[in-house]
Amino acid sequence: MDEFLSIDDFKDPVLVRKYISDESDYEKLESLYEQKKAGSSLCLFNVTMQNHSAYDDRDYKFADPVKLTDISLQPEAEQYLSLIKMSDDALENMLEYFEKVDEPVLIAFFGDHQPHLPDYFYKNIMGELPDELSQKDAMKRYQVPFMIWANYGIKSSQIDKISINYLSTLMMETAGLKLTEFQKFLLDMYQDIPSISANGFYDRQGNLYGWDDLDEADEKLQEWIREYRIVQYNYLFDEKNRKDDHFQLSGTSK
Repeated sequence: MDEFLSIDDFKDPVLVRKYISDESDYEKLESLYEQKKAGSSLCLFNVTMQNHSAYDDRDYKFADPVKLTDISLQPEAEQYLSLIKMSDDALENMLEYFEKVDEPVLIAFFGDHQPHLPDYFYKNIMGELPDELSQKDAMKRYQVPFMIWANYGIKSSQIDKISINYLSTLMMETAGLKLTEFQKFLLDMYQDIPSISANGFYDRQGNLYGWDDLDEADEKLQEWIREYRIVQYNYLFDEKNRKDDHFQLSGTSK
């Protein structure tokens, strides 16, 4: 049974600024794991809030703050980096917990964009104001690290480019689980278009295309984009004609 948990489901959580800390968030995950029925599986999609912008809370005091030494007058950046340090510590504790459990555990960990910091911060580190960046450099602002971790042996690999739309497929494939027809479609598309976003896409050779110059791309790439748009529309909007069996494994509920 699907269930949605919110801030109201936390009892006396540790708050960082006004948000539930990653520490308390991960303790809730561990509690849900311990409460599940023996022998059953547990699938969670967890969104943390500790590091959400804005980074201008002057009242919160960090126990171990990060201080920048080569860029002056960057209080927002220092606050963000202090929050990330806390996240690193909480993540380490959570992985140590699941490393010791008897059942196989697989965790995909990712973000969706870099922090919203003042423009002058990005000018210091990238040499240009955000509005002045080339498309290639602007894409870097949405480049974030990710990892897939397991408490059992999985093959280690380094992936140069991948976008969030492919992560569920990569996770299922890593776990050795069956893929839906949609995930198989994404797996094939990934071979030619390893990264795609609202700002554009990369081909396998590392060429970047914006949506305004799609007609300059190879015909095969254009065909992938056309098919992807059709599949997206069918799933998101075309409820009357939705091909449900394309998006779910046979025998699973909607």
